[in-house]
Amino acid sequence: MTTRSPAFPTTKYIAQSPRQTVGPDSGAQAPRGAEPREANPRPITAHADLLPEIAKAVRTDYPRLSRNLLFWMPDIIGGAAAMGPISKRQMTTGYTTAWLDLQPDPDTLRANLRGHWRNALSQAEVDAPKISDDRRQREIENFIAYYLKDRRAQKYSGLSGILVRTIIDTFKKDTFLLQALDHGDVIAASLFLRHGASATYYLSWTTNHGGERNAAHLLLWQGALSLREAGVKWLDLGGMDARGPDIARFKLGLGADAVTYSGTWF
Repeated sequence: MTTRSPAFPTTKYIAQSPRQTVGPDSGAQAPRGAEPREANPRPITAHADLLPEIAKAVRTDYPRLSRNLLFWMPDIIGGAAAMGPISKRQMTTGYTTAWLDLQPDPDTLRANLRGHWRNALSQAEVDAPKISDDRRQREIENFIAYYLKDRRAQKYSGLSGILVRTIIDTFKKDTFLLQALDHGDVIAASLFLRHGASATYYLSWTTNHGGERNAAHLLLWQGALSLREAGVKWLDLGGMDARGPDIARFKLGLGADAVTYSGTWF
């Protein structure tokens, strides 16, 4: 089971201009006439009602940019109603991901699991492998190597090792690598990235033995609880599409909500 997520749409504030996204810890300055506005507590944080102001600010602050090919990918849902007032046309449909609310207590989260998911987790816990949270560089490199090996063996498209390494280096202390060990051998591993009050279930892989022991279920469950304990409120489980129904079933089985973004507009 390998999962991927292409984006991290979880900043807490969005300014009324496209120059920068500003937040309490970003150190960024809002552009002329912009006032930060606190986002909806849901992970979809862009305010659709701000788009006309943002479009106007683009024309005012970046006149040369507005004459070039400028594509819009706002973190909103229901794109047609929001993008129509600023005369944008949809070029591509948005991707679908699954968001899990981590704010309920662990008992409630477990009760919200789909039956097949809860059964798999219970089976994994009977003879649970050792769970390791090890972020040393050696373990990171081993994780990337096994991920690339799994990608070649399963013949799916995915991120390059260079890009994965760059992303991990960028997130640094906000990278969480959980591994399931059986007699010292890694049988499954999951990589999480924290960004503000949210996190992304970014990449994972499992061996055949790990699959037989439902190690991916155990790692995702333990990862969700650990992130919740660390103050994370939302977990993005990554993209889903019709080409990977088993992956979608796995993610939604955790009790997550499917969310489709607005896509790309011109």
